Amino acid sequence: MPHLNKLDKKYGEKGLSVIAVTAENVDIVKAFSVHHTNMDYKVYTKSSQRGFPNMRGIPQAHIIAADGSIAWSGRPSGVSDKKIEELLKERSLFFYKKFKGCSKSAINNILKKKYGKAYKYADKNSEKIDTAKDMVSYLAKIATRQLEHTKSLVSKGELAQAYIMTSKLQKEWSGTDTAKKAYEIQKEIKNRDNKKEYRATKQLAKMVSKIPRKSKDKARLALVLKKFAKKYDGTKAAQNALDWAKTLESSWP
Repeated sequence: MPHLNKLDKKYGEKGLSVIAVTAENVDIVKAFSVHHTNMDYKVYTKSSQRGFPNMRGIPQAHIIAADGSIAWSGRPSGVSDKKIEELLKERSLFFYKKFKGCSKSAINNILKKKYGKAYKYADKNSEKIDTAKDMVSYLAKIATRQLEHTKSLVSKGELAQAYIMTSKLQKEWSGTDTAKKAYEIQKEIKNRDNKKEYRATKQLAKMVSKIPRKSKDKARLALVLKKFAKKYDGTKAAQNALDWAKTLESSWP
């Protein structure tokens, strides 16, 4: 949905994350995205709708506040800039309240995803300030989830995505053990055994980053992907390329 794409680009660096949730399987979502080339945000498949209120129709949007509560529900077209800006202000107030007693610069670093700087401050002051100890715990949970996700990408053979994630972690967690662990994962991704797979997944990611709108261009891309699959035969990227080619050659119901 173009409306949600714009919100994601405009407020992404300020704390907004746009995520689509569907009970459909990944093949259906991939086919939809190929024939509706206006979705730039993440989509989670085979998801449960439990926990969301008033699921009376599809599509439906929910805005989740910093404390985990659902702050707004309605049609996606009803998500306004004004509402987003209000909630981003509330997000800042939430963290200032949660970590009251900590330095404002440390809290601002969390808001800006400069987790390394915030963590070093919190770790240094955890014995003197109770909320600094809470900050350490909060940031440790974020780091654990991010590292687990990155390792999951590696295990699935999604090496290009994993490499991008490790670079992001090294930047966000600069000067911490999390950054060091991300660097070690990055070395593993580019080692001799993974070199071919990494090169292939990186190239494939670039090839499918922008799906063409015209049918003839989709057919042309499908042929290119089939040639790519032959070149990198035996890799996970080759199988993914064939899946993409099949989807591009299909028609949406």
